[in-house]
Order: sequence, then C-alpha cells, then structure tokens
Amino acid sequence: MRHIHLLPLLLALSAPVHAADDRYFDLKAAPESLAGEYTDGEGLEKLAGLKRVVVPQFRVEFQTRAESTGSNNSAYVNLTGVDDALMQRLTDQAYAGFVRDLAAAGVEVIGPDKLAEAPEYEPVLRVGKPSGETLETKDSISRFFAPTGGRVYQLLRRTDEDRQGIGSGFATAFADLQKELPKAELALAKKYDAPSLKVLLTVSPARVKAGAQAGGGLIGAAVAMLSSAEVKPGLAVTEESRLVFRSAGHSENDFKLFGGKRFFGSKVRDFTEEGDSAVYLKTDVRVADPISHKEMQDSTSGYRKVSNALAPLMALGLGASGGKHKEYTLEADPALFEQVAAAEIQAASRMLIARFRQASDGKPANP
Repeated sequence: MRHIHLLPLLLALSAPVHAADDRYFDLKAAPESLAGEYTDGEGLEKLAGLKRVVVPQFRVEFQTRAESTGSNNSAYVNLTGVDDALMQRLTDQAYAGFVRDLAAAGVEVIGPDKLAEAPEYEPVLRVGKPSGETLETKDSISRFFAPTGGRVYQLLRRTDEDRQGIGSGFATAFADLQKELPKAELALAKKYDAPSLKVLLTVSPARVKAGAQAGGGLIGAAVAMLSSAEVKPGLAVTEESRLVFRSAGHSENDFKLFGGKRFFGSKVRDFTEEGDSAVYLKTDVRVADPISHKEMQDSTSGYRKVSNALAPLMALGLGASGGKHKEYTLEADPALFEQVAAAEIQAASRMLIARFRQASDGKPANP
C-alpha cells in the first residue's frame, strides 16, 4: 500500500514544467508584434490620449545572484564578470532608447535629465539612492542603476516577510520612501499635467527554482531523491518589469510596492496603491543567446555536496527532513553580456511601450 500511495507523488514530482516556462525569445523577432503574448496591463483605459509623461525614476535591476529558497531547499546562480561601468552604460542606453521610442510614438518624456532643477524633484535626489546600490531582496542580490544623474528608490530588504505584502510596505515607507517620494511623484504630475511614470526593469542571469521540501520517512526520502534545484540558463528581463503610471489625483498615502499574490499557481497583480495604471511583463523575456564563453560551473561547497548526498538517507533512516542547497557561478564575457543584454532590454522595453501605445491610442490589446 505504501508504494501505491507513493506513485502519484513520484509522478507529480517528475512532471515537466509548463511549456510557457521553457519559452525563449528570439532577439531577431519584432518585439512589438509579440506585446500581446508577453505583456498585460491594468487601468489601461486611463491612458487613452496620453501624450506626455514625467519619469522621476527609470531603474534597471541587475541580479548578480538569482536565487530560490524553499522550506529546506535552495539554489543560487552567481553572475560574475559584469562591472558597474558596464551596467551604467546599459542603463543609459536603455533610457535613451525608451525616450526615443516614446518620442517616435508622439509621447513627450520629462525624465531625470530634465527634472534636476525642479523643486518637486528634490526629495527624489535627496532620499533616492545613486546608481550602484546593492540590496539583497527576497529572490536575489541585485545592483540597481538609474540613468546618469538619476536616482533609484522603492528598494526592498531581505527582512521583508513578503516582498508583495505588509513587510515591503512598512520597510520602504519608513526607510526608503519616508512618504516623501509618493508626494513628490504627485507634485511632479500636477506641475507637468501628466502622470508620473516609473519604469522598472529587472535583468536576471537564469531562472532558478528550488525543489520541494523533503520530510521524513519513505515519502521524504523519495522527495529528497527527486527534488533538486531547477536552473534554466538564459539571460532574462523578468516578469517583475513594468511601467507604472501615477496620476496627480492618486492618494499620497498609497505607496505599496509591486502587488501580487498567487492563487492556485496564477499570479494576481494589484497596482491600485502603486499607481492608477500599469503595463507589465506577464512572463520573462528569456533568450538563449550566450553571455559567456564558459559553461556554468557548479560552485556548491564540498560540505554542501556531502549534505545533499546524505539528504535521502537522513529522511529515510532518521526521519529528518533532508534539505539541499545547490550553487552555480556564471562568468559573463563583458562584450557578449553587453551585446545580448542591450538587445534584450530594448526588446522588453518596446513590448511594454507597444502595449502602452495600444492603450493611449484607444485600441484593444492584441489577443
């Protein structure tokens, strides 16, 4: 009977990942034509006829360690070979392309380069962080960059219980935001008679998923043997990337970060406190183009390798939960990384802009 009950578990654990997670984007494709497949939005009807935006923040997050941590299992992918000068150059290029693409669509951008002398922008310069800020978030260690002269804000801390929940709100409200930045966004929206737009893009070296927790006994041993870190190589602009519009009439007390919870595996996003409207990636823009001349290396420590090997035995023989930890290192070639990342960030940006243009032109989204 024990083997009969174990069979469904084994089948579930060995089931393939949903096909959408395995999709790779072809950098030669026309990103605008794929906006309907990769993007979604909320409150888009409020963007109809919009011809000007104020951009107090254009932020690119580069994950230097992508991670996933379960109850007992964890996996990391460390990115090396990429320095601050390269990340700043990519950010400046991304911002210039964003402004150029919106201008081609007839939309004026009043960004950090034009806001430096505006009194309403002073809180951003004072409270925001300069490029190169390093933070450990719930699923990464990241470096945050703004265009030269700009600032980054709404930064998350590892101490947050849930980066989409109350922990994030309190941490940022009283540490980074101090309530001054939401007010500054509203003041800028009023001054220029245009919504305040935050552009947030996240670049990750790989998709990482930790395996299931291994409990004790026979079932725990089976889980420990089958569960392992899933690391899918490929540079990605992740689904947390988004454009969020905050109108002058928005409440100054609303400053919740990127909203979203999962119900039965489906992410439900809520931007009502972060802004009035949002355009976001609903799936990663992941490419197969190499960013290194070297294979990803297993850099798990010797102690961890022994512990991983013993996990099934501990679960079966001792009744203890057997956790696993895997760690990898990817050494990027700077020239390859710059070439691929620049093209990929531009593709993701153009998808988001295409969805925005559909809304501003009053057209229905692509199916």
